[in-house]
Order: sequence, then structure tokens, then C-alpha cells
Amino acid sequence: MADDSHSTHIEPGPAPRKSVLLRSELRSWIKTLVAFMGPGYIVAVGYMDPGNWATDLQGGSVYQYKLLFIIFLSNVFAVLFQSLSAKIGIVTGRDLSQLCRKHFHPWLNYILYFVAEVAVMATDLAEIIGAAISLKLLLGIPLIGGIILTTLDVFLVLVTFQAKYMRIFEFIIIVLVLMVGICYAVLLSQSAASGVDVLKGYLPLDSTIFTDPTTLYVGMSILGATVMPHNLFIHSRLVQYRSPRQDESEPDESLDSPGVSADRRSADRIDQITTIEDGARTAAASIRSSVRSKEKLSTLVDGTIRASDPLETDLRDGSAHSSEFVERIKSTLSFTMVDSAIALTFALYVNSAILIVSAALFYSKNQQVSDIPSAYNLIKTAIAPWAATLFAFALFCAGQSSSITGTLAGQIVMEGFLKLKWPMWARRLTTRAAALIPAVVVVIIKGDAGINDLLVLSQAILSGCLPFALWPLLWFSSSKHIMSIRVKSMNGAAESSKSFASSWFITIFTFLSILLITGLDILMIYQAIAGTP
Repeated sequence: MADDSHSTHIEPGPAPRKSVLLRSELRSWIKTLVAFMGPGYIVAVGYMDPGNWATDLQGGSVYQYKLLFIIFLSNVFAVLFQSLSAKIGIVTGRDLSQLCRKHFHPWLNYILYFVAEVAVMATDLAEIIGAAISLKLLLGIPLIGGIILTTLDVFLVLVTFQAKYMRIFEFIIIVLVLMVGICYAVLLSQSAASGVDVLKGYLPLDSTIFTDPTTLYVGMSILGATVMPHNLFIHSRLVQYRSPRQDESEPDESLDSPGVSADRRSADRIDQITTIEDGARTAAASIRSSVRSKEKLSTLVDGTIRASDPLETDLRDGSAHSSEFVERIKSTLSFTMVDSAIALTFALYVNSAILIVSAALFYSKNQQVSDIPSAYNLIKTAIAPWAATLFAFALFCAGQSSSITGTLAGQIVMEGFLKLKWPMWARRLTTRAAALIPAVVVVIIKGDAGINDLLVLSQAILSGCLPFALWPLLWFSSSKHIMSIRVKSMNGAAESSKSFASSWFITIFTFLSILLITGLDILMIYQAIAGTP
């Protein structure tokens, strides 16, 4: 009998199952997304600041749920505009204000800069008032004292807003935003709002939203409080701290970049050294193909925050880049868009929750909320003192977080339009002084009762400033000349162009959206001049 012990055949182990590979890829994707989370939440802060509170509380108590449609529409606009803002920042390497300075006539830039400064001051005014009100409700500090105390948040910004502390800064903002959301989750659970009525409120079933002057004024204030102009400037700058452009001192991707693997770096160096010998070049291409096939599950970008300041980046327009650089731009864009969508959806929830709580607690009892302190007292009566304290604490978190982003907006606008850099403390004190004066004057003349009207007015001003930021955004995002990257082939013999300009559908939809906002702003201003509201 033949000995077949030597003919034993060992079957190879089973190939990795597809589900294992998918889970690995999903884990990698989630890890990278978490690394990219930050700019979206910093922007989302502006969509739940004290100005939103004033307009949402007033809208809910007077019009019940029907202005939820305005909140939803505003959030759709916000997602659209913020995605375009992030795109122009990542693709061009410049923020919105820098692009204006580069491509527009100086006199037009002066106008745009002036309007942007007005928007920043209106935002800062709302943040001063909101933070001061929260301090009064929580600690009993008079409004004037609270207004002065709110200037101290500049020290937090000075300590945290540097590239090496960026993650800490983002973490602080995310925690403050989540605190607001948790507080309102509790208040929602105590409000006993009708789910059916809430869902109906998201539909445009009432034509008086656009025809009644008073309703339109409150609705446009909600729009201005949601789609805030300064957020467009902030987002287009902050996304650049994770942009592949920040890796480059030269137009082409550096082989020593931390994001390039050792194998891929070796393959690219082979390509450079053996430019004459076709056989060696073919070998290098084969190695590159093998390396890339092994790295299909890895992400082209990792969300690492660059230490360089985007304002100081030396950009060489028209230079050709590697095809891998373009892929990294695409990957950065996709993660940035997801981050923004998640953060702004959370802002939609908070905005809606403020209005829903107001409508459920006050409208049904025919109690119109004239100001935030009145809402605080009514919540204390309708639910419990602890709920009112939770309300005030959420307002404090919203005010402080949005106040910090207001600081960034003022700095970015000044640096971008004027190429002028001030120390953060000087910029902060200048903006705060401009916003502090009207707040103090109103408190002295009208007392606490007049402060809410000033708060709502500041949001209407923001709405009027919106078109001055939105039309340039549309122009840049739809321009193939501005939104294109030149790509060189592997052997450097030929060049092509990759356009990131908006598609015709997005361009038309953006145009109609901005046209609608501009038209409603003109109508609101006309009615205000005529004395209708």
C-alpha cells in the first residue's frame, strides 16, 4: 500500500470575507470623519445663537408652529451655502474674503467689507445681549454688568485659537453645542407638543408667512439668524487647516509629506530618477499600482490639522498638480460636506426645539413672549424652576460659543478683505465696543424691556446683509476658471484640468435661492421704511 503521507494537501485558509473588509473600510471611514469633525460645529454655533432664541421664541409664541417652515427652509439654504463655502476654501486655498480681494475691484471690496463688518457687529450685538441676559437669569447680575463681563471670553479665544490648540478649541465648541441640545431635549420632553401639529408646521400651508408684514419680519429675522453672513467667511477659512494644500510649499505634492506612505514615496522616487530608461519607468509604475491596490481601504486624507496659517500659504495659481493631489482634494471635500451636514442638522433640531417649546408652552395659553426673561419666568411657572434654570444655562452656552466664533469672523473678514492683521485682543475690543454702545444705550433709555427688540432687529440686519456675501459665493463656486485644478500626467508630458465648479443644477438652484432671499429682504426693508411692521 502506497504511503500517501507525503501527498497530504493543505488547503489554504479561507479568503477574508467581504463583510470583514467592509467593516474595516467602515471603521477607517468613521475614524477619518471623526478627525474632520470640528469646522461644521463651529459654523453650526451661529445657527443657534441668542439671536435665534429671540426670533424663535417670539415666532413660536405668536404664530405657533407655522414658522417651522422658515426654519426648515433656512436650514436647507444653510447646508447649500455652507457646502459651497467649504468647497471654494478647499479647492482654491483662499477664503471668501480673500477671493473677493483677488477678483473684485477695490471699491467693490470696500463695500463688501463694510457690509461684512456690519454683519459681524450685528452678530456680536446679539451675543452680548444673550450672554448678559443669561448671566442675569442665572446669577442676578444686572444687564449692564453682564454686558461688560462678556468681554472676558476674549481670553479663551486667545489661548485656544492657534493651530496647535485647534482640536481643543473645536472640542470646547462641540461640548457647548451638545449642552444646548441636551438642555432642549429635556425641555421638549416636558412641553407636551403635538407631533402632528409640529409636522404640519414644516409645510408651507399658510400663505400669510410671506404676505403679512409682521409675520414676514419675524420670518426674515429667523432667516437672518440662521443663515448668518459671517459663517460663510468662517467656514471657507477653517476648512483649510485640514486641506491638502497646507502640506505643500511647492505646487506638487511633497514626497516627504506625512500622508504619503513609505512604499508610495519609494515608487515616486523611482519615477523621478529613471526618467530616461523606459523599462525602469514601467517598473516604477508597476510598483505604484501595486502599492495603491494595497491601500484601497485606507483613506487618502486623515483629517490632520496643519500648523501653517492658511492666510500665509504661498499659492501659485495655474501650477500643475499630481493626480493624487486631486484625489486628496476630493476626499477632503467629501468628509467636510458630511461634517457640515451633520452639524447643521443638529442646529436644525435646536432651532426647531426652541420654537416648538415656545409654541407648546405659550401659544396654547395665549401668552406672547416679549423677551427672553419672560420666557424664563413662564417656563418656571409652566414646568418647574429647574427647567427655567436649564433654559438659562442653555442660553449661556449658546451665547458663549457663538461669541467665540464672532471673534474669528471679525478677524477673518479684516485679514481677507484688507490683508490687515491686528492682534486678536485689539480686534475683539474694537468689535465689542461697536456692539456694546447700542446695547448699553438701549438698556439705559428703555430698560430691560427694549433689549429684546434690539435683539430681533440685529437678526433682521443680518438678513439684509446676506445677499452681499451670497452673490460673490455664487460667482466663485460656479466659475470653472476659479474652481479648476491643473493636473499633470504621470510622466509630466501632458496636462489636463479638473473642475470643481458647481453643476448647472446646483448653480440654478443657488441662484434662485439667493434671488428669493434678496427679494424678501427688499420687501422687508420697503415695509420697514413704510412703517408697516
